[in-house]
Amino acid sequence: MLSRRLQEISRMLDICDTVADIGSDHGLLPLDMLMNGKINFAVLCDIGAKPLSHAQQHFEAANMTHRAQFFVSDGLLDVDADIKNVIISGMGFETILHIIHQSLDAFQHMDQIILQSNTKVYHVRRFMQEHNFELVNESFVSERGHGYVVLKYKPAQKLQPLKLEHIYFGYYLVNPLQQTYRTYLEKELKRHHDLLHTNNPEILIKKDILIDILHSK
Repeated sequence: MLSRRLQEISRMLDICDTVADIGSDHGLLPLDMLMNGKINFAVLCDIGAKPLSHAQQHFEAANMTHRAQFFVSDGLLDVDADIKNVIISGMGFETILHIIHQSLDAFQHMDQIILQSNTKVYHVRRFMQEHNFELVNESFVSERGHGYVVLKYKPAQKLQPLKLEHIYFGYYLVNPLQQTYRTYLEKELKRHHDLLHTNNPEILIKKDILIDILHSK
């Protein structure tokens, strides 16, 4: 059984032929998508050989190795496959941006890009906008006391830039504002109030934006 976070990532992906799961770890997400008919073939990438070997073992146990390729690779650098759909999840924003930036041309020709950063999601939104990717969907899930945002992108034909409030806290997440995300934002507002003593101008900007969102939605 997938975690709620991984279930949401799977839900966000449209049915497609092949998906690359970067940082695949134990391979549970692509294996589940294969077994449930979400995809026909999986490309699993991980920078570590050990977690990738665990993924291979899971695929062997499920008799699914014929429907997958496994690459020890830093992102897509050593992947010998034509990738049109990709998932990058469960890592910090710095790593996600590194993976995309070093293979930017490949990402600019993809159909679906699903991203889930464990840290500072707004940096991901800002980077993707600066590099002409369109945010087409996003969602929020809460699991074991942690909030996770899942983003879906595609290369933009004509980019409509996000407002600053949407860079920080999402466009689709506040239109409409669901109760689970409202609860998360209320906690974020309290956290930003507690950080005002740091005199960080970004903290003040984000606090004011949070107040506007929570009072207007």
